[in-house]
Amino acid sequence: MANGVRTAVDIMLAVLQTNRGKHAGWLDLILFSTVVAANCRHHPIDAAHSPADRPVRALTVSRTIGVTPMTTNRHLSAMIGTGQLVRGPGGFRVNSLWLSHPAAQAVTDASLQNVRRLLGALAAQGFPFDDPASAYLGARPPFTAIR
Repeated sequence: MANGVRTAVDIMLAVLQTNRGKHAGWLDLILFSTVVAANCRHHPIDAAHSPADRPVRALTVSRTIGVTPMTTNRHLSAMIGTGQLVRGPGGFRVNSLWLSHPAAQAVTDASLQNVRRLLGALAAQGFPFDDPASAYLGARPPFTAIR
């Protein structure tokens, strides 16, 4: 259990570390990530071939992560100004042009390298990647849907 918890925290911190230069603050990173996750509810994100296509309303983002609607709207609107997000019918979407920019791609690559390194270390410590359900102390936590 300790190895899994340590790796989960390390992954979270590694992603924060590599992404901090691309976002105005930690809340913007969380809001951006929530919009990306919501946009990709039906299709994985792939800036080169299939942009995220499922817009999400600011109120939905606000409820999902527990931030006030006013704060969420203010931060999401600022991200439109930086080019990270676009607003259209149905809500906010990640801007595929921003996501495909070389600087954003470099951040994505660095994050993936860190995650791979950390998961490799977890595998070396014996994590059962062939049966991850067996690693839970109880049951898997419930999935948090973004509607």
